[in-house]
Amino acid sequence: MGIKTAPITNRTRDVHEVAQRLSLGKGVLMSGVEKVKKSAVKISARSATKLERGADVLHLYRTDHQVVRLIEILGNNLLATMLGVNQSQPSMWKSGKERVSAENQRKISDLDHVMNRLLIELHPDQAVQWLQGNNPHLNFGRPMDVLILKGPSRVLDAIDALASGSYA
Repeated sequence: MGIKTAPITNRTRDVHEVAQRLSLGKGVLMSGVEKVKKSAVKISARSATKLERGADVLHLYRTDHQVVRLIEILGNNLLATMLGVNQSQPSMWKSGKERVSAENQRKISDLDHVMNRLLIELHPDQAVQWLQGNNPHLNFGRPMDVLILKGPSRVLDAIDALASGSYA
Protein backbone atom coordinates (compact mmCIF):
# COMPACT_ATOMS: atom_id res chain seq x y z
CA MET A 1 0.00 0.00 0.00
CA GLY A 2 2.64 2.58 0.61
CA ILE A 3 4.02 4.29 3.61
CA LYS A 4 1.52 6.02 5.79
CA THR A 5 2.78 9.14 7.48
CA ALA A 6 1.15 11.32 10.04
CA PRO A 7 0.13 14.75 8.82
CA ILE A 8 2.75 17.43 9.37
CA THR A 9 1.59 19.85 12.02
CA ASN A 10 3.21 22.83 13.67
CA ARG A 11 4.68 20.49 16.29
CA THR A 12 6.35 18.28 13.72
CA ARG A 13 7.72 20.95 11.38
CA ASP A 14 11.26 20.24 12.48
CA VAL A 15 13.16 19.07 9.40
CA HIS A 16 14.76 16.13 11.19
CA GLU A 17 11.40 14.73 12.29
CA VAL A 18 9.96 15.06 8.78
CA ALA A 19 12.99 13.29 7.31
CA GLN A 20 12.70 10.45 9.78
CA ARG A 21 8.98 10.04 9.06
CA LEU A 22 9.78 9.73 5.38
CA SER A 23 12.49 7.16 6.19
CA LEU A 24 15.26 9.27 4.72
CA GLY A 25 17.40 9.08 7.78
CA LYS A 26 19.46 11.79 9.40
CA GLY A 27 22.57 11.08 7.29
CA VAL A 28 20.85 11.74 3.97
CA LEU A 29 19.26 14.89 5.32
CA MET A 30 22.55 16.20 6.71
CA SER A 31 24.37 15.65 3.42
CA GLY A 32 21.65 17.69 1.70
CA VAL A 33 21.98 20.44 4.30
CA GLU A 34 25.75 20.51 3.79
CA LYS A 35 25.29 20.84 0.01
CA VAL A 36 22.93 23.76 0.54
CA LYS A 37 25.38 25.40 2.95
CA LYS A 38 28.29 24.99 0.49
CA SER A 39 26.33 26.45 -2.41
CA ALA A 40 25.18 29.34 -0.21
CA VAL A 41 28.82 30.07 0.68
CA LYS A 42 29.76 30.03 -3.03
CA ILE A 43 26.89 32.39 -3.86
CA SER A 44 27.88 34.68 -0.98
CA ALA A 45 31.49 34.77 -2.19
CA ARG A 46 30.40 35.61 -5.75
CA SER A 47 28.07 38.34 -4.52
CA ALA A 48 30.79 39.81 -2.34
CA THR A 49 33.20 39.83 -5.29
CA LYS A 50 30.63 41.62 -7.46
CA LEU A 51 30.01 44.14 -4.70
CA GLU A 52 33.74 44.77 -4.33
CA ARG A 53 34.10 45.24 -8.10
CA GLY A 54 31.11 47.57 -8.07
CA ALA A 55 32.62 49.62 -5.26
CA ASP A 56 35.91 49.81 -7.17
CA VAL A 57 34.30 51.43 -10.22
CA LEU A 58 31.64 53.45 -8.42
CA HIS A 59 34.02 56.38 -8.00
CA LEU A 60 34.15 56.75 -11.79
CA TYR A 61 30.48 57.73 -11.80
CA ARG A 62 30.51 60.21 -8.96
CA THR A 63 28.51 63.38 -9.53
CA ASP A 64 31.38 65.63 -8.45
CA HIS A 65 33.38 64.54 -11.52
CA GLN A 66 30.48 65.58 -13.72
CA VAL A 67 30.20 68.90 -11.86
CA VAL A 68 33.90 69.60 -12.44
CA ARG A 69 33.56 68.88 -16.18
CA LEU A 70 30.47 71.04 -16.50
CA ILE A 71 32.03 73.94 -14.59
CA GLU A 72 35.08 73.74 -16.87
CA ILE A 73 32.92 73.98 -20.00
CA LEU A 74 29.96 76.11 -18.96
CA GLY A 75 31.33 78.10 -16.08
CA ASN A 76 29.94 78.20 -12.57
CA ASN A 77 27.24 80.83 -13.23
CA LEU A 78 25.76 79.28 -16.38
CA LEU A 79 25.75 75.83 -14.76
CA ALA A 80 23.94 77.23 -11.71
CA THR A 81 21.41 78.97 -13.95
CA MET A 82 20.76 75.81 -15.95
CA LEU A 83 20.26 73.78 -12.78
CA GLY A 84 18.15 76.46 -11.09
CA VAL A 85 20.40 76.71 -8.03
CA ASN A 86 22.27 79.50 -6.26
CA GLN A 87 25.38 80.60 -8.17
CA SER A 88 27.69 79.41 -5.39
CA GLN A 89 26.16 75.92 -5.31
CA PRO A 90 28.26 74.25 -8.05
CA SER A 91 31.45 75.41 -6.31
CA MET A 92 30.18 73.96 -3.03
CA TRP A 93 29.52 70.62 -4.74
CA LYS A 94 32.90 70.69 -6.47
CA SER A 95 34.75 71.31 -3.20
CA GLY A 96 32.75 68.62 -1.40
CA LYS A 97 31.37 71.08 1.16
CA GLU A 98 27.82 70.09 0.23
CA ARG A 99 26.21 67.02 -1.28
CA VAL A 100 24.20 67.09 -4.46
CA SER A 101 20.52 66.28 -4.00
CA ALA A 102 19.01 63.38 -5.96
CA GLU A 103 17.00 65.80 -8.11
CA ASN A 104 20.11 67.79 -9.02
CA GLN A 105 22.07 64.58 -9.63
CA ARG A 106 19.52 63.68 -12.32
CA LYS A 107 19.77 67.16 -13.87
CA ILE A 108 23.58 67.04 -13.80
CA SER A 109 23.59 63.58 -15.36
CA ASP A 110 21.27 64.72 -18.17
CA LEU A 111 23.31 67.85 -18.81
CA ASP A 112 26.58 65.91 -18.76
CA HIS A 113 25.17 63.44 -21.30
CA VAL A 114 24.00 66.27 -23.57
CA MET A 115 27.40 67.95 -23.31
CA ASN A 116 29.22 64.69 -24.09
CA ARG A 117 27.16 64.29 -27.27
CA LEU A 118 27.46 67.96 -28.21
CA LEU A 119 31.24 67.99 -27.78
CA ILE A 120 31.53 65.23 -30.37
CA GLU A 121 30.18 67.74 -32.91
CA LEU A 122 31.38 71.13 -31.67
CA HIS A 123 34.29 72.84 -29.94
CA PRO A 124 33.49 73.66 -26.27
CA ASP A 125 33.02 77.38 -27.00
CA GLN A 126 30.68 76.58 -29.87
CA ALA A 127 28.80 74.08 -27.70
CA VAL A 128 28.06 76.75 -25.10
CA GLN A 129 26.84 79.12 -27.82
CA TRP A 130 24.70 76.35 -29.31
CA LEU A 131 23.06 75.69 -25.91
CA GLN A 132 22.23 79.39 -25.51
CA GLY A 133 21.11 80.08 -29.10
CA ASN A 134 17.71 79.60 -30.68
CA ASN A 135 17.38 76.28 -32.47
CA PRO A 136 14.95 75.63 -35.33
CA HIS A 137 14.74 71.91 -34.41
CA LEU A 138 13.39 72.98 -31.03
CA ASN A 139 10.77 75.41 -32.41
CA PHE A 140 13.37 78.17 -32.04
CA GLY A 141 13.68 77.50 -28.32
CA ARG A 142 17.07 77.58 -26.66
CA PRO A 143 18.46 74.06 -26.09
CA MET A 144 19.33 74.91 -22.49
CA ASP A 145 15.70 75.92 -21.81
CA VAL A 146 14.29 72.85 -23.56
CA LEU A 147 16.67 70.65 -21.55
CA ILE A 148 15.45 72.21 -18.30
CA LEU A 149 11.75 72.12 -19.19
CA LYS A 150 11.40 68.97 -21.31
CA GLY A 151 14.45 66.87 -20.50
CA PRO A 152 17.30 65.67 -22.70
CA SER A 153 15.41 63.72 -25.37
CA ARG A 154 14.46 66.61 -27.67
CA VAL A 155 17.86 68.27 -27.22
CA LEU A 156 19.61 65.02 -28.16
CA ASP A 157 17.42 64.83 -31.27
CA ALA A 158 18.53 68.37 -32.16
CA ILE A 159 22.18 67.32 -31.69
CA ASP A 160 21.55 64.36 -34.01
CA ALA A 161 20.13 66.79 -36.57
CA LEU A 162 23.22 68.98 -36.16
CA ALA A 163 25.46 65.94 -36.70
CA SER A 164 23.65 64.92 -39.86
CA GLY A 165 23.78 68.45 -41.27
CA SER A 166 20.00 68.72 -41.29
CA TYR A 167 18.33 72.11 -41.40
CA ALA A 168 14.80 72.76 -40.20
